[in-house]
Amino acid sequence: DSDNPEALILLADSLDYSEEKLELLQKARGPLRQAVEEAGLLGSESLMDEEEGILYIGLLQRLGFALLSEARTEEALEVAQDIVSYDSENLTLGKTLVYRCLIDLQRFGEVLEQAMGDDEVTPARQHAVAISTFMLSGANRASYKALWDAFKVGPNIPFYILGYIPEPDPEEMSEEEEEDFNFSILFEDAWTLSRELFNWFSSATILFGLLTDRFLEEDKESFFVLLGSLNIRSYYEDALQKIGPHDRYTDAEVLDEEVLSVLRAGTFLPLD
Repeated sequence: DSDNPEALILLADSLDYSEEKLELLQKARGPLRQAVEEAGLLGSESLMDEEEGILYIGLLQRLGFALLSEARTEEALEVAQDIVSYDSENLTLGKTLVYRCLIDLQRFGEVLEQAMGDDEVTPARQHAVAISTFMLSGANRASYKALWDAFKVGPNIPFYILGYIPEPDPEEMSEEEEEDFNFSILFEDAWTLSRELFNWFSSATILFGLLTDRFLEEDKESFFVLLGSLNIRSYYEDALQKIGPHDRYTDAEVLDEEVLSVLRAGTFLPLD
């Protein structure tokens, strides 16, 4: 059956993002939408409680990301908003896709409006807010705090985005590591909207990385040189003094929390 939607989805899953993958998903959408309509689920809050509805939402999720990969961002946003309308418990990646599409479309004011009505603190929400605040008003106090809030929801994510720490081993990575790494791939380009934004994000990542001992010993000297070229070495020394000796902290997670608390409370990056 060349029109079987489940078979079409499986075929699409076997392909990298491409026009061919997108065509397969679009072909599967028609019969699946018809199935949820016939089951009386379209527009119903119970859509995600039924097998047909779960399959349909899964298709929409794949379709949204495929559209985004083909730079059809307006269409991807429409699909993402459709997903969110059914997903009252935030079980899907619908909101993540909404934030990513709005950033791509440079609708930064809408990102902040969306975030104000979104009580769930996620990497997508926090990174989108940090990017949007900077793009709207530069490196000010609001964007500075939003930046460290983005680090807080996934301290390793910035390092994956910039390639400063290696990809985790698929055989050994935890579920959290996998989610963080996959998110970093999705938001990698979002931090390159302008050179100023990228440099700001890179400066924060290097500062945080040195303060939390994330870099290999043989790479540290290079990052210390970068501190000087980015004019943030004095900020690093000030923060280090406030944090104190690292052997005071019981584990890496506690150190991360303390460093972020110090960074957010003070001023450790140049502001406009």
